[in-house]
Amino acid sequence: MLRRYIRISSIGYIHYGWDVMTSVLIHEFGHCDLFLEGIAERPEDSWDDRLRLEEQANARGIKVTPQHLMPADYEKHREFFLRSYREHGWTAEKIASEWAAYQEAL
Repeated sequence: MLRRYIRISSIGYIHYGWDVMTSVLIHEFGHCDLFLEGIAERPEDSWDDRLRLEEQANARGIKVTPQHLMPADYEKHREFFLRSYREHGWTAEKIASEWAAYQEAL
């Protein structure tokens, strides 16, 4: 079996807080569960393919995580991060400015 890895920021909690980083981890667990079925991003995937995979990982994260561990705003957090796939990749600066705007809108 091909080895797959997930990555999560070691300082993300400073920028996003505990709830959001928990949402990220649950999403990444979704990817891990998909890996077990051979479902993973490939270098040749289109933006639409990558978006679908991210949506699958979001849904799988919900499925494999006990409900009492789910952050109340999991779906809102994931929807925010999906925007970078819909808008074809954000820079670090774009993420920071969009996150600030998102926080103000909550």
